[in-house]
Amino acid sequence: MTRRPSWRRRWLAALTLMTLAGSSLADEPLPRWSLQLPADAPVQFIGVASLDEDGMAGTPMMYPAPNAGGLVVAILTHSLLVDSARRAQREKLLAAANAVIANNPKLFEKQLWSEFGLGEPIHVVQCKDDASEAGMVATRLLAHKFENRTRFADYAVLYRGNHQARLIEEALREHKIPYAISGGQSFFDRAEIKDVLAYLRLLVNPDDDPAFIRAVTTPKRGIGNVTLERLGSHAGERHVSLFAACREVSFAERVPAAQREGLAEFAGFVERMAWRAVREPAGALLQEMLAAIQYEHWLYDSEEPRPAESKWKNVQDLVAWITRKAEADGKNLIELAQTIALITLLEGREGEEEPDVVRLSTLHASKGLEYPHVFLIGCEEGILPHQESIDTGMVEEERRLMYVGITRAQRSLTISHCVKRKRAGEW
Repeated sequence: MTRRPSWRRRWLAALTLMTLAGSSLADEPLPRWSLQLPADAPVQFIGVASLDEDGMAGTPMMYPAPNAGGLVVAILTHSLLVDSARRAQREKLLAAANAVIANNPKLFEKQLWSEFGLGEPIHVVQCKDDASEAGMVATRLLAHKFENRTRFADYAVLYRGNHQARLIEEALREHKIPYAISGGQSFFDRAEIKDVLAYLRLLVNPDDDPAFIRAVTTPKRGIGNVTLERLGSHAGERHVSLFAACREVSFAERVPAAQREGLAEFAGFVERMAWRAVREPAGALLQEMLAAIQYEHWLYDSEEPRPAESKWKNVQDLVAWITRKAEADGKNLIELAQTIALITLLEGREGEEEPDVVRLSTLHASKGLEYPHVFLIGCEEGILPHQESIDTGMVEEERRLMYVGITRAQRSLTISHCVKRKRAGEW
C-alpha cells in the first residue's frame, strides 16, 4: 500500500506550483486555488505569487476556508516570497512610486527596482482649469507621438473618477485622436448623444443606413418596423441606400400614404438642414434642428423626469461643445460632423486584435495594466486624494491609487493638477 504524502509535503508542492504559475494565478478567483487539506492541518495557505501588498489593497488578509474543518486561509503576498520586485518601469518612475507608498503603514517592506535605466523625468504640469488640462493632454500627446514615432495605443490617460473623462474626450476629439474608455461609459456612447449624432451623420452622408434608421425612428414619427422592412427590401432590390430608396416613386406604391408622407417629410427635412449646414452658424442651426424634431419633449414623454433632465443636459453639453468648436476653428456643422464621424469610425474599427487608440481609464480599472506613456490627471486635493478620504482620514487608499497610477507607466509619466476646477457646473 502506497503511503499518502503528509499535508505538509502536499502544501510545499502546491506552493511551488503556484509560485511558478506567476501572473496567471492573480487572475483566478480565490476559491479555485483553495487547498483542501486534511483536518490535521492547522492552517491552510494560499500563495499569491504575482501580487504585492499594495496590489491587494482592499483584500482581507484572512479568509475562512470552506469545507476544511474551520481552518483559516492566510494569503501570503509576494513580499513574503522575495525581498524586492523587478518591474518593467524605469527607475525614476519606481522611485516616485516607492516614495508615495512609503508613507503608508505596511505589513511587509519592499523596494521596487528596474533594470531598464533611469528613464525620463516625471513631468508635473499645473493648469489653470480642467479645460486647459484636457487641452494640454491632447497637444502633448500628439507632440510626443510625432517626436517618438509611437502609436496611439502606447498612451493612457488615467483619472480618479469617471466624471473627469468628459473634457478629455472632447479634447481628444477636437484633435482627431481616437480613444477607448475602460471602466466607464464614453460621453459619446450615451443613447441621447448617439441620437443627435445620427442626424449629423446623415447631413454628411445621406447613404449612412444605420444613421438613417436611428434618426427616422427617434423621435417616433409614425414610421414603424413594417414600413422600414419594406423600405429595406426595396433598397436591396434597387441596390441603393435607404435614404435614396424612400425618394423613389416606385417605393411610394408599396406603402400606405401616411407612412409615405412621413418618410418624404423626413427626407426633405434632412436635405434642408444639409443645405443650411454649410451656410449658417453650427450652434444655432443645431439648436433649431433639435427644436424642430422636438427632441426635448420626446425625452420627457418617454423618460422619468430626472433621467430626462440628465439626458437633455448631456445634449445641451454636446451643443455647447460643437458651438465652441465651430467658433474657435471657423468650421460649419458639416465639417464638424465629418470630424466626429471620422473619430467614431476609428474608435469602432473591428477585426483588429489591438485597436490603435488611446486608453482612458479610472485608476481602479487600470490595475494590472501597463502602458509605455501615461498621463495622470487631477492630482489635487479633493480629487486625488478624494475629499471624502481626506475628511475621514483614509488617505492610505488614495496613496495606493497614486501608487497604482505611477506604476502603470513604463517609460514616461505626466502628472497634472489644476488651479481651479468646475464641479457640478460651478468653480
